[in-house]
Amino acid sequence: MDWNKLKTNIAILLISIQLIDSSPFQKRKYIYKIKLKELAESIEKDGLIEPVIARPKNNRFELIAGERRLRAIKDYTKLKKIQTKIIIVNDLQARRISAAENLQ
Repeated sequence: MDWNKLKTNIAILLISIQLIDSSPFQKRKYIYKIKLKELAESIEKDGLIEPVIARPKNNRFELIAGERRLRAIKDYTKLKKIQTKIIIVNDLQARRISAAENLQ
């Protein structure tokens, strides 16, 4: 997809989890496995309430926000795709969004 032809800077798509790479701006270095398992159970039961946020990068996607949700799905569910908000942002904007998400 040619992301430069979008009429908006945001799209919500179902993306293969294999195409999403972790963010280089992720501050959280350790995530408790038990919490990931609990989150995965919640996602399987109730669905993904909030999509992860990513940006296109080299024919793949770079995660900006939603590291725990993505890891929970990758590691503890059989889901192959995740609802993803695709945004067109630069590195500074990506870093700000990532920081804001981690503060909440």
